[in-house]
Amino acid sequence: MRATTDYWIHAMDGQPFFYVNKQKRMEDNPRQHRFTLVFDREAYSPELFAEMHAKRIAVVTYHKYPGEDWPAEEFSERKVELGGGGVVGMKLAERGTRLSNGLWVRQVRKLSPGGKQTAILSTDYEADYTRLAASMFARWSQENFFKYMQEHYGLGV
Repeated sequence: MRATTDYWIHAMDGQPFFYVNKQKRMEDNPRQHRFTLVFDREAYSPELFAEMHAKRIAVVTYHKYPGEDWPAEEFSERKVELGGGGVVGMKLAERGTRLSNGLWVRQVRKLSPGGKQTAILSTDYEADYTRLAASMFARWSQENFFKYMQEHYGLGV
Protein backbone atom coordinates (compact mmCIF):
# COMPACT_ATOMS: atom_id res chain seq x y z
CA MET A 1 0.00 0.00 0.00
CA ARG A 2 1.18 3.52 -0.76
CA ALA A 3 1.89 5.82 2.18
CA THR A 4 0.10 8.74 0.57
CA THR A 5 -3.11 9.70 -1.13
CA ASP A 6 -3.36 12.34 -3.85
CA TYR A 7 -6.41 14.55 -4.27
CA TRP A 8 -6.72 15.98 -7.78
CA ILE A 9 -8.71 19.13 -8.55
CA HIS A 10 -9.80 19.25 -12.20
CA ALA A 11 -11.42 21.62 -14.65
CA MET A 12 -14.71 20.64 -16.28
CA ASP A 13 -12.85 19.13 -19.25
CA GLY A 14 -10.76 16.90 -16.99
CA GLN A 15 -7.58 18.97 -17.12
CA PRO A 16 -5.85 19.11 -13.72
CA PHE A 17 -5.71 22.40 -11.79
CA PHE A 18 -3.63 21.03 -8.89
CA TYR A 19 -3.35 18.11 -6.53
CA VAL A 20 -2.90 17.80 -2.78
CA ASN A 21 -0.73 15.18 -1.10
CA LYS A 22 -1.52 13.73 2.30
CA GLN A 23 0.90 14.62 5.08
CA LYS A 24 2.99 11.41 5.41
CA ARG A 25 4.82 12.03 2.16
CA MET A 26 5.63 15.59 3.26
CA GLU A 27 7.07 14.45 6.59
CA ASP A 28 9.32 11.93 4.84
CA ASN A 29 10.53 14.28 2.09
CA PRO A 30 11.34 17.95 2.81
CA ARG A 31 11.25 18.72 -0.95
CA GLN A 32 7.68 17.41 -1.33
CA HIS A 33 5.08 20.11 -1.96
CA ARG A 34 1.45 20.29 -0.84
CA PHE A 35 0.05 21.07 -4.28
CA THR A 36 1.01 22.75 -7.54
CA LEU A 37 -0.17 26.05 -9.01
CA VAL A 38 0.10 26.38 -12.79
CA PHE A 39 -0.27 29.88 -14.21
CA ASP A 40 0.70 32.19 -17.05
CA ARG A 41 3.63 34.64 -17.16
CA GLU A 42 1.41 37.55 -16.08
CA ALA A 43 1.78 36.24 -12.52
CA TYR A 44 5.58 35.98 -12.83
CA SER A 45 7.04 37.08 -9.50
CA PRO A 46 10.17 35.67 -7.85
CA GLU A 47 8.81 36.97 -4.55
CA LEU A 48 5.56 35.03 -5.02
CA PHE A 49 7.51 31.91 -6.01
CA ALA A 50 9.60 32.20 -2.82
CA GLU A 51 6.51 32.76 -0.67
CA MET A 52 4.79 29.71 -2.15
CA HIS A 53 7.97 27.65 -1.83
CA ALA A 54 8.17 28.55 1.88
CA LYS A 55 4.60 27.24 2.25
CA ARG A 56 5.55 24.11 0.27
CA ILE A 57 3.34 25.00 -2.66
CA ALA A 58 4.97 24.32 -6.03
CA VAL A 59 4.58 26.65 -8.99
CA VAL A 60 4.84 26.03 -12.72
CA THR A 61 4.85 29.03 -15.03
CA TYR A 62 6.48 30.51 -18.10
CA HIS A 63 9.82 32.28 -17.61
CA LYS A 64 9.15 35.95 -18.26
CA TYR A 65 12.86 36.75 -18.78
CA PRO A 66 14.42 33.58 -20.23
CA GLY A 67 17.59 35.15 -21.60
CA GLU A 68 19.54 33.72 -24.52
CA ASP A 69 18.52 30.58 -26.36
CA TRP A 70 20.16 27.35 -25.31
CA PRO A 71 22.18 25.34 -27.84
CA ALA A 72 20.00 22.97 -29.87
CA GLU A 73 22.31 20.09 -28.87
CA GLU A 74 20.96 20.27 -25.30
CA PHE A 75 17.48 19.24 -26.41
CA SER A 76 16.36 15.65 -26.79
CA GLU A 77 13.14 14.17 -28.10
CA ARG A 78 10.99 13.06 -25.18
CA LYS A 79 7.62 11.36 -24.96
CA VAL A 80 5.24 13.59 -23.01
CA GLU A 81 2.00 12.15 -21.62
CA LEU A 82 -0.80 14.68 -21.81
CA GLY A 83 -3.61 15.05 -19.27
CA GLY A 84 -6.06 13.19 -21.50
CA GLY A 85 -3.72 10.20 -21.83
CA GLY A 86 -2.33 11.00 -25.27
CA VAL A 87 1.40 10.99 -25.84
CA VAL A 88 3.27 13.54 -27.97
CA GLY A 89 6.91 14.07 -28.78
CA MET A 90 8.64 17.26 -27.60
CA LYS A 91 12.24 18.37 -27.77
CA LEU A 92 13.03 19.29 -24.18
CA ALA A 93 16.01 20.36 -22.09
CA GLU A 94 16.40 21.18 -18.41
CA ARG A 95 18.72 23.30 -16.29
CA GLY A 96 18.58 24.81 -12.85
CA THR A 97 18.61 28.59 -12.52
CA ARG A 98 18.68 31.15 -9.76
CA LEU A 99 16.11 33.95 -9.85
CA SER A 100 16.77 37.58 -8.94
CA ASN A 101 15.83 36.91 -5.29
CA GLY A 102 18.21 33.94 -5.01
CA LEU A 103 15.54 31.22 -5.27
CA TRP A 104 16.82 28.15 -7.13
CA VAL A 105 14.26 26.80 -9.61
CA ARG A 106 14.09 24.28 -12.41
CA GLN A 107 13.96 25.63 -15.94
CA VAL A 108 12.58 23.41 -18.69
CA ARG A 109 12.65 24.53 -22.30
CA LYS A 110 10.75 23.22 -25.29
CA LEU A 111 12.32 23.62 -28.71
CA SER A 112 9.73 24.01 -31.47
CA PRO A 113 10.40 22.79 -35.03
CA GLY A 114 10.87 26.44 -36.09
CA GLY A 115 13.60 26.97 -33.48
CA LYS A 116 11.56 28.94 -30.92
CA GLN A 117 12.29 28.08 -27.29
CA THR A 118 9.55 28.20 -24.67
CA ALA A 119 10.94 28.48 -21.13
CA ILE A 120 9.11 27.05 -18.10
CA LEU A 121 10.06 27.57 -14.45
CA SER A 122 9.07 25.36 -11.55
CA THR A 123 9.68 24.88 -7.85
CA ASP A 124 8.49 21.28 -8.17
CA TYR A 125 11.82 19.56 -7.55
CA GLU A 126 10.38 16.04 -7.70
CA ALA A 127 8.37 15.64 -10.91
CA ASP A 128 9.90 14.45 -14.15
CA TYR A 129 10.48 17.44 -16.41
CA THR A 130 8.17 15.97 -19.07
CA ARG A 131 5.34 16.25 -16.54
CA LEU A 132 6.16 19.91 -15.91
CA ALA A 133 5.97 20.59 -19.66
CA ALA A 134 2.66 18.73 -19.95
CA SER A 135 1.21 20.72 -17.05
CA MET A 136 2.24 24.06 -18.53
CA PHE A 137 0.99 23.36 -22.02
CA ALA A 138 -2.30 21.91 -20.70
CA ARG A 139 -3.20 25.49 -19.75
CA TRP A 140 -3.92 26.18 -23.41
CA SER A 141 -6.98 23.95 -23.32
CA GLN A 142 -8.32 25.96 -20.39
CA GLU A 143 -7.61 29.26 -22.15
CA ASN A 144 -9.34 28.01 -25.29
CA PHE A 145 -12.35 26.90 -23.24
CA PHE A 146 -12.72 30.31 -21.57
CA LYS A 147 -12.14 32.14 -24.87
CA TYR A 148 -14.88 30.05 -26.49
CA MET A 149 -17.28 30.61 -23.57
CA GLN A 150 -16.59 34.34 -23.65
CA GLU A 151 -17.14 34.63 -27.41
CA HIS A 152 -20.23 32.43 -27.61
CA TYR A 153 -21.91 32.73 -24.21
CA GLY A 154 -20.74 36.07 -22.80
CA LEU A 155 -18.88 34.47 -19.90
CA GLY A 156 -16.85 37.13 -18.08
CA VAL A 157 -18.20 40.05 -20.11
